Amino acid sequence: SDVSFLNQLGPHLKSPAPPAALVLGAGPSLDDQWDTIGKSRVLKLAVDTALEPMQSRGLAPHLSFLFDSQIENATLVEKVHAEEHNLVTSLEVQPSIFEKRWRNIFIAGCDRGILSWLERRGNFQAGMLKQGGSVVTCAFDLARQAGCSPIYFGGVDLSFSRQRVYCKGTAYERRAVEGQQRFSPVEQVEYQMKSERTERTISSRPTQENMYNYFRWLKDEIGRTAQPVYVLTPDGLLADILPADGAARMAMENFPAGFEESSLRQRFKPNGVLMKDAVGDALAEIKRGLESFLSPENFSDPDRLEKAAEASGISDIIEVVVQPAVAVSRYERGKKEGPNVILKELR
Repeated sequence: SDVSFLNQLGPHLKSPAPPAALVLGAGPSLDDQWDTIGKSRVLKLAVDTALEPMQSRGLAPHLSFLFDSQIENATLVEKVHAEEHNLVTSLEVQPSIFEKRWRNIFIAGCDRGILSWLERRGNFQAGMLKQGGSVVTCAFDLARQAGCSPIYFGGVDLSFSRQRVYCKGTAYERRAVEGQQRFSPVEQVEYQMKSERTERTISSRPTQENMYNYFRWLKDEIGRTAQPVYVLTPDGLLADILPADGAARMAMENFPAGFEESSLRQRFKPNGVLMKDAVGDALAEIKRGLESFLSPENFSDPDRLEKAAEASGISDIIEVVVQPAVAVSRYERGKKEGPNVILKELR
């Protein structure tokens, strides 16, 4: 089918000059920033969890991001008015995402995945975003690639600031309210969620192991970024490495003269045909590779499985699930049934 690729956005973000950008997460610190965010004249990029809270305040970002393949993430946008959003996503998300009537969908490639594999064999370029485990890293990378300057972070706390996990109004909170009982109010549910997820404390801020890893990724990538980067408030982990006066600075920003903000509200004509002949041939190659790889004898031993993956011609697609199983299987080698059970389940 005809699709719009991420590379179609570039000219609209860079002409005549890139604007400042605000990357929005759904951390607790967002609750005090809605007025600043609403008035700001910057390019707004928001992650999936932040879309419902923004909508409840009459706001919509210029670009919305959803990259996680779990069903849980698809439910984060079930109440979102898709027709008001330009969604940046990948082919790996839940199919239900593509059933919603988004204003535009821009398909992006990542370091791994089906689209990047198809690009190499289909002679087309969709545009690639770096991923650091969290969707907010993709939004940051797009702002950086577009040359946006400065780049601001809002609600990217990467910690449980203010004794909460998220800002108010997320899909998580809505579902908790719908299921609350007299002796289990939503506040108790949220506090319990925060307590269960806290795995370490950094600079007196409770956080989760995966959030700390996202922080480390962002710290490294910000160090490689030419543009100045700020946080709106001093609440989260990023305030340890970035100036925290972003709210005051962002209030003085404006779009560059000639920047057509309205161009991001139009419906884009597709600029790619995903199923052209070359891509169809590539998909057939994936099928042949899988059929060969899934031969039962390949799953009798981790060493044999690893060699079969390398010989399949699609190792860069399947390695994300094969390598962990191979590693665990080797670790379990001392047990009689352990390795075979794991490999059979993988198959």
